Amino acid sequence: VANNPIEEIAKYKVEYKEMKFWVQEEVKTFFDYINNYINITLDLNEKARAYMIKILVLCGFALGDRIGETRALLWPMIDFRHQRVIICHSIEYDPQKFNNRDYVVKNGDTIKSIAAYFDTTIDDIIQANHIKRNEELKVNKKIIIPPTYLKTTKNTWSSDYLVVSEKFCNEMEMYKKFLEEELHRDLKKVPMIFWNTEYNRPYSDVTLR
Repeated sequence: VANNPIEEIAKYKVEYKEMKFWVQEEVKTFFDYINNYINITLDLNEKARAYMIKILVLCGFALGDRIGETRALLWPMIDFRHQRVIICHSIEYDPQKFNNRDYVVKNGDTIKSIAAYFDTTIDDIIQANHIKRNEELKVNKKIIIPPTYLKTTKNTWSSDYLVVSEKFCNEMEMYKKFLEEELHRDLKKVPMIFWNTEYNRPYSDVTLR
């Protein structure tokens, strides 16, 4: 082709809107309003929704991390004693990993190596297959790989211990207490902070945004 017809098409002009940030007074207004709503609402579902929004915004300000890493936060990653948060995971976006998968054991496989390969945990594989921790896997045995929602973050600059304030830790402890005592969540069984109990998986980007 002598001439590229695409070059004749006028380019679409994209208008970029200026990004706006909250000033200190706006931040205070937001937290005053949502704290008041949490305290006065009698609807437990509405209280849970408002509380989650508050904690999501709080994490955004305190940690400055991306939404994928915020969605992947686990309660054990908050070190209340030393006032720091460990950022080491981001959310898994591959939908094929959200369901059980079959895997056929190969020569040399161990529970540990399989867990590492599929970016899951040894305990999850043990529980899914009802096997013992030190059990030797038989070659050609079919085992279940449980759903995977997390992956190790690839951003070395954001994989770190972040020092947080005492106020942040206090707010997170109160939220944890709310989940356990009022919503009766088993946070040892499901340790993700932003967990959608209706669909039994992490909250989506769309929901949290």
